[in-house]
Amino acid sequence: MSYLEDTSNYFFLSLFARATLTEEGLQSINSELEKERDWDGFLRMAQSHNMIPLLEHHVQENNIALPADQLLLLKAMMMEHKALLLARFEAIKEIDHYLRLENLYFIGLKGIILAPMLYAKNELRPMRDIDILLSKGDCIKAAEVLRKLGFAIPYAQENRWEEGLQHLPDAIKNYNGFQITVELHHDAIHRDASGNLQSDNLLSETSIVELNDLQLNTLGHIDMLNQLCRHIQGPDGERLIKLISMLDIVLYAEKFISDISWQEVKNTQPHVLNTLRCIHMVIPLSVELKLVIGDIDDNTLLEGRGVPMGSFRYALSRNDWGFRKKIASLFNPSQWWMHMYYGVLPQDSLTMVRYVIHPFTVLRIIFRRFLVTVTSFLP
Repeated sequence: MSYLEDTSNYFFLSLFARATLTEEGLQSINSELEKERDWDGFLRMAQSHNMIPLLEHHVQENNIALPADQLLLLKAMMMEHKALLLARFEAIKEIDHYLRLENLYFIGLKGIILAPMLYAKNELRPMRDIDILLSKGDCIKAAEVLRKLGFAIPYAQENRWEEGLQHLPDAIKNYNGFQITVELHHDAIHRDASGNLQSDNLLSETSIVELNDLQLNTLGHIDMLNQLCRHIQGPDGERLIKLISMLDIVLYAEKFISDISWQEVKNTQPHVLNTLRCIHMVIPLSVELKLVIGDIDDNTLLEGRGVPMGSFRYALSRNDWGFRKKIASLFNPSQWWMHMYYGVLPQDSLTMVRYVIHPFTVLRIIFRRFLVTVTSFLP
């Protein structure tokens, strides 16, 4: 399935990427319901984008008339999700307990923090993995603790091309029949995104969020926005940028709009503002947030909205692609992604980025990957 084939369902699904649906939003959804659609593909995409709970919530709350067979499938998927949620919480509780016994204190990332912080119910924000941030040394210690708990964790990445990742190899264990994956991060920023975010270089104080009866450390506002925005900027060859990840950024910015020092964001992490401008073309921002961000033209719609730069591994794996197509996926990403990744205002030219800066960035990443892979063979 190509990005072009996904586009229709992607933008239909984006209409459900809201905390609440407005009358205007419902009208758009009802209008889309009248069109022919690959409904099985739509629900697969909702699952891939962690949107099943929000989709089911909005459908039930607003009596949205999905096809009867899809409603039954949606309910079944939601039941499975709730069971997985219980298993995942059991894992988080066990991990938190045993790491604390060893004086290993982690910062929660993404889903485990955002579910209780931003959503009306924890179940509305699924997660693929449990992501936690520690220092590099503590990651190694935490891995040993998890091995004693029964997690399977390789001592090195199985694919040498993956050496140098921002986290240790996945830790995997079954809870209540579900496979739970934990990523022990020593850097909260994707290795192919710009910058890094480690436990010893945070810009803002951490705070506490409650997840059921647990108290978990979370990033401060500046670091949180930086991490969430950099997270969606990483290359991905297999899917469009996750809608739930873009919604996280919108909901966070809107919930804490009065608490965030937007001048500090502008001074230290200006890419956050431009990322929000680009997200606005997929998930509209509130009027208040638009005024804070500035430089938003509602009439500007960039090509390739939601389409990331292709990943190296995915391009290499596509045996059905010719050399030119593989190169194009890396060196000629969507206009929308380049504006977001390089912090170029949507109304400004990409000429310098497209023909000079981006090719250099790709070559730098390839060289870095090659260097890390080669050095992994050394004793």
